[in-house]
Amino acid sequence: MALPDSRASIDAFVLDEIWPRIVRVRADIGPEVIDRAVAYKRLHEAWDRARDGTAPRELRAALAQWKARFSTDASAAERDAQTYIEAWLDRTDYRLAELRRLEQRVPTGAKVRLTDDGEQLHAEVLLQAAELQRGAADGWELRGGRLEFAGGVQSIADMEHRGLTVDAGLPAATGRSRVQLDAALPSSDHGERIYVLTFRGISMVVVADASDRVCGAVVRGNPQRRDRLHAAVRQALLHSINEEESQAGLLLAGASQRITIQVDPVPVGARARVQLLFERQVLCDELVPLNRSQAPDFELYPLQDLAVSRVEVGAELSR
Repeated sequence: MALPDSRASIDAFVLDEIWPRIVRVRADIGPEVIDRAVAYKRLHEAWDRARDGTAPRELRAALAQWKARFSTDASAAERDAQTYIEAWLDRTDYRLAELRRLEQRVPTGAKVRLTDDGEQLHAEVLLQAAELQRGAADGWELRGGRLEFAGGVQSIADMEHRGLTVDAGLPAATGRSRVQLDAALPSSDHGERIYVLTFRGISMVVVADASDRVCGAVVRGNPQRRDRLHAAVRQALLHSINEEESQAGLLLAGASQRITIQVDPVPVGARARVQLLFERQVLCDELVPLNRSQAPDFELYPLQDLAVSRVEVGAELSR
């Protein structure tokens, strides 16, 4: 086939040679093949948007259109994509239903976030100072966006009457869980600074020494028993003065800093690995007994002043 050498011959060439070829190719492909490609492309575009956070309604419509017209003779790759999208939609439905249930259970005003990594649901419940006030006992006061305890040094006997209780509304049947406490501790001239934290029934003590080093330990038994609490305080201080394996954080008096407790149940048995962190410094890392029926609730018992700005509880939820 010779190429044309003028405008008139080009027009004739297109009309006589090229256009008939286009018509034949279109006839071979057929409109259904073109529609199929468009529908498959729309399905994947809707899926991309749904994964980016858009409501899945558009994806459901695109999937329904694809299944109604093309699923019966789909290729293996197309069937795999359809199955994966259907499973993703099922997980999304479950996640949204769980989110609605959680929103009804958490304290009023708390912020709830629920994510799905494909294997587990991860719930996070955030409470600011105003929401935390509902669980505060005597001696706490909301001031300047922080919930402050200003009772000075407290006796162990009065500890249970000075607590801050946080019921996050999460179920007991959880896997890994954590609580983050953002709080400001006072300077050393206030006297000894000791705080008892209990999460999922596991009690720990946080101590700031005279040099503003922060240390911690597990409380073996009831923290309201003087001997149990004193033993835990001694263990915490030993952690901080061990020069070879010092486990202590640095306190910036008056500044909000983060205390974290992480609980990771072992696969079998009533035990868990628990970690206590001050900022990013691990203060304590031990295996402890765990009551698996214990909900991921949090309690704080201050034996000295502090100001709390927020508490966040996170947990893996069983499907």
